[in-house]
Amino acid sequence: MKTALNYHSKLIAYKKECESHYTSDVLVRSRDFQQFCRNVYRLLKIQTKEDYIAWYRKLQFNRRRASLEQQVPLKDLPMENLSDFKKEMSVLDEQPHLISTFHLGSYRLLPRLLSEWGHKLAIILSEDIVQQQGDFFIRQAQSTAAGQVALLNSSDASLFRKIIRLLSEGYHVLLYLDGGTGLQDMSRTKHLMEVPFLKRTLMQRSALFELADRLNYPVICATMGYDERRIVAEMHRRWHGEDGEPRENATAILRQSYGFLEALISRNAPSWEGWLYSLPLKRLDIEE
Repeated sequence: MKTALNYHSKLIAYKKECESHYTSDVLVRSRDFQQFCRNVYRLLKIQTKEDYIAWYRKLQFNRRRASLEQQVPLKDLPMENLSDFKKEMSVLDEQPHLISTFHLGSYRLLPRLLSEWGHKLAIILSEDIVQQQGDFFIRQAQSTAAGQVALLNSSDASLFRKIIRLLSEGYHVLLYLDGGTGLQDMSRTKHLMEVPFLKRTLMQRSALFELADRLNYPVICATMGYDERRIVAEMHRRWHGEDGEPRENATAILRQSYGFLEALISRNAPSWEGWLYSLPLKRLDIEE
């Protein structure tokens, strides 16, 4: 009970801090806020300065909340339909999967849950996140005495060889589809697909989905979104090609996954951290 009260008191404090700190005078000098405004305007055409500031405060509050929820005991978190979600995710017991998700809501909670439920998990992260938080991920997994966690550097030249080996050892591979990668990196990357997103077009990597397709590993899209008060765990879809039906290709999986993200943004736009990223928009969409 004490931990739960501490959690809620911290949320109240975070909200007050965001409202008092992120003032117009502070934000006008913030590069993060400028990037946020560019993305929101390009994708949603929000017009008023007041809306930008209010959304930005909510986004920063949600980021602090997600960081806190990575550490709070699960029993003290306000989670909706967790037992149903665990039952849906029990398909992971059958064979290794590729798990796609987004930096939305309590996104750090998903790998924690899967690890605590005993699943072997390989998480693809950027190099700086591996350096900054890698030890924490490992310690948290070790503390459960259940799951096993491997961290994969997304910039590693041998990434795909490691993924193939870990899948063969029974690990699930978790990927954040919306990782903050800009066009300067995308221009040198093969296996790009055009993905419709909020009436624009993103250029997205597809190689990992093509690998899963070639090796016949199922793909799941799952998220840990926010409503006003609770964490909402959802398994949106599993692509497997069961019952003799053909498996959907990488293009269809990517596009449907981003369709789920669109629906979640329509419910709670400031819960998506991707507004702060250099989004891999198709060049014409940037110049428009």
